[in-house]
Amino acid sequence: MESQLAGHIPQIWSRAGGVQCKAKLFFKASLRIKMKRLPWKESATTILIAKSTKTSTTFNYKVLMLKRSGKSQFMPNTFVFPGGKIDQADFHPGWKDIFASSGKSISDIIRSKPQEPFLIQPKDEDDREGLHRRLAFRICALRETFEECGVLSIVNAKADLDLDKLRYWRTRVDQNASSFLQMCQESQLCPDVWSLHETSDWLTPVGRKELGTRRFDTIFYSHFLPQIPLQGVSFDDKEVTELCWTEPLAMLEDAKAGKLELAPPQVYEFTRMARFEKIEDLEKDVSSRAKQGVSTTFPVLFKCPDCTLSVLPGDELYPETPDFQGKQPGWKPLEWNFQQLNQKFPKANRIAIFNKHNIVPFVQLR
Repeated sequence: MESQLAGHIPQIWSRAGGVQCKAKLFFKASLRIKMKRLPWKESATTILIAKSTKTSTTFNYKVLMLKRSGKSQFMPNTFVFPGGKIDQADFHPGWKDIFASSGKSISDIIRSKPQEPFLIQPKDEDDREGLHRRLAFRICALRETFEECGVLSIVNAKADLDLDKLRYWRTRVDQNASSFLQMCQESQLCPDVWSLHETSDWLTPVGRKELGTRRFDTIFYSHFLPQIPLQGVSFDDKEVTELCWTEPLAMLEDAKAGKLELAPPQVYEFTRMARFEKIEDLEKDVSSRAKQGVSTTFPVLFKCPDCTLSVLPGDELYPETPDFQGKQPGWKPLEWNFQQLNQKFPKANRIAIFNKHNIVPFVQLR
């Protein structure tokens, strides 16, 4: 059943609850890719979704977006969700005391799920005295969000932090990731890792010239807020040069009109998000999918006559043994255009990149 997303993006989403790729699990033992020396960095990002008080628009929520600096080595001038690279400080055993003092259980967070992305799988069990990877990446997402835009998500605050203190600690955290733990210890704060829902995990594809050789495996978390925070929210004017709260369709339409740039993962996530006009319905969908966990989404690129085709797990064109490390550079050419492909190979989880402003997801997994 084909649908038009408010006349904007032609798309099929065949499952009411979203895409649940029942693709082969490429991260079994034989494909753990000798995780000791990965050809990519690991990172985490937060999709901040806040309920909006304005009722004149289609959606009753807005999403926080940041514009990368033009000097960024990875995706300059692109609008992204707040996030960044994992740091060893995110694994520090001192976090265990922080969580213990919160009075909240972490057992549901660290419990294994049906689907596991590469970066959650233990790397030789890591340092057993350190923090579980599921917690460390959540800390990373919250730390980077605080650093990049000033939004600090905590639970059971035992001491008040005024804006001056927040600015002080934000500067410290920007200089050294370990200051995030120090801030929580000295101010008796606990990061709200429980509020984050695993949403997706994207591994940079091989071969996109505009991305260079830099690659990231990034886990995306959705974080729902009861209202748009007003105090302390600002961009750092270093890595980030612009900040906005926006609606899914508005962001997609502005990107298509050439007013801004979005990367394919952001287009895909916004397209999935735009199916829900109410934040309550979106949160229900995200929470339901999070219970299953997420698998690594590694796009495999093909060249079509009219576009670059990014094929995702679950698509019938997806290879059985993807070249995660880029040992065989070059895109396989396809003779069909995007429309012909969708007719000839209807089991689809793919993105057509016609140009940097015309990026079209197409999902049909029945």
